[in-house]
Amino acid sequence: MKKRLIITEQEKKQILGLYGIKKNFINEAVSISSSQKATYEPGQSDPSGFIDTFVETLMTKINENSEAKTLLSQNKLMIEKIYVAAGSSNNWNGVKTSYDLNNKLDTKKLVTVPTDKDNVLYNKNLALAKKRGETFVPSIVSKLQSKGIKVSNSYTSKVNPFVVDTGGMLDGSRDETVYKNPGQYIGCSITVGNEDEIQKFNKKMLTLTDIKKDFVLTGSYYCDQNNALDRGKGIGNAQADTYSPMCAAVQKLYSGKSSELAKYISAFEIKWQPNILKNPWVKPVMRWEFTWADDGTGKLKISSVKLKEIQKSLIPASIFPSTESSVDDPTLKYMMGLTEGDTAGGGTIYKTFIAPYK
Repeated sequence: MKKRLIITEQEKKQILGLYGIKKNFINEAVSISSSQKATYEPGQSDPSGFIDTFVETLMTKINENSEAKTLLSQNKLMIEKIYVAAGSSNNWNGVKTSYDLNNKLDTKKLVTVPTDKDNVLYNKNLALAKKRGETFVPSIVSKLQSKGIKVSNSYTSKVNPFVVDTGGMLDGSRDETVYKNPGQYIGCSITVGNEDEIQKFNKKMLTLTDIKKDFVLTGSYYCDQNNALDRGKGIGNAQADTYSPMCAAVQKLYSGKSSELAKYISAFEIKWQPNILKNPWVKPVMRWEFTWADDGTGKLKISSVKLKEIQKSLIPASIFPSTESSVDDPTLKYMMGLTEGDTAGGGTIYKTFIAPYK
């Protein structure tokens, strides 16, 4: 008989503490106790053994949210984004392997480099966790559609796989007094919205010049690990993906010298103002990332520019058709100079932090 355990809110945040849970996130994590019979047979990825109970609990959560419940009753509730955290135990055919996540499910150590990341058996476990997550996404989407929830044609999904320390044992054989949590679990975070707002968004702005300065908020990040507000105030604590790996060459040259690191931009981000989508929260949608390199003479230059999609469903495809970019990208200049009315020249940010390093 399968045993199902709904974990506490605190444990849920630990498992799903991936991307900053906010009001517009509906979250559910299900952990299956493997002391009896696991949801997955060892080495398998089919979620059919628990998907129905997972959906039942998720629907309860949706109906406990007044906004989501209203949209569902109006047949207007739509999925924009799905995050899935998928785990496996650090055992492969009886052999103990490396792991990514300690048994306390401490997400602060989620990106810890395994002791042997190139080990074949560890990578088999990691691949299994990834397959479980990738199999779960279409399964949960199909089940939610059957409950009357719609799915945006441009919805995005991301799977975050990892191997959990279970003492090198299968879940059913682990010492539960030491290793409380099983390696086999699925966590899911689903962002939902109003179908009308999501569907009409790409029609609202057809060309770059349709974007006005009161439509967006902009933000920039720097190699001293700060945003624009804290730049130059010492080494900061911004999210790692706002400066790494883009600033590796800068940090190599000016390690620990925050005043020098602050001279180099690492990313520029745009967010739609709350009134644009009629939502009470601000959503980052696009980020330009600037990778630095030594030009061979001991000087630094921007070697590449990547346009990263953060909220694909909120990006007008007619304006941002590609993730390719460059230091001379007119769209980059437009967005950097928008608030100053210098859409051709890129404004102060471009002229200070981009142009001198082309």
